Amino acid sequence: HLAKFSSVKTFYVEWLRRAEIKTDSTSVVVQLVRWSPSRWEVGDKYDMVVTSTQTLSEIRNELQQLTGIEKDRIRLGKSSYWAGTPRNQLEALRWEHVAPNWTSAACADESALTALCLRDSDVYYYKDADEVVMLLSDEETLAAQAEAKDFALVRKAQATSSYSSSSKEKGLKIKKSS
Repeated sequence: HLAKFSSVKTFYVEWLRRAEIKTDSTSVVVQLVRWSPSRWEVGDKYDMVVTSTQTLSEIRNELQQLTGIEKDRIRLGKSSYWAGTPRNQLEALRWEHVAPNWTSAACADESALTALCLRDSDVYYYKDADEVVMLLSDEETLAAQAEAKDFALVRKAQATSSYSSSSKEKGLKIKKSS
């Protein structure tokens, strides 16, 4: 009933490019966000469903198809925050080579969930390993620092809210601050 939403509350909605196709409780949905260091831009976002039966090799092929980056050059960096990571901190992420030679040989054909330690709602930035980082002007550096401060405010707000996603979507739980 919409009358329950008449008080002053803020809701955030993000339109998905495609429907999430999570079909069972053992699958996870990870968010992929394009990082282009040579242009200093964050770009396309995708939700990728990973099932418990998909192998690391299958995930590499899917990432290549989804991102357009050759699978041996794809690097993934996991964000520590659901709201993302400021651009001036992206290169400091631990960028992993998603390939059988990155994991042990025994992991190449096992579940990608296990090999990559994927969890529901994880946010991963992806980039081309051959892309060089753009040198910023003083003005661009100041703008990047201001962006980082904005992200810090979002992270502070994150401490008072949480998101839970499991086999039965629980939704967003928000704690009001006094």
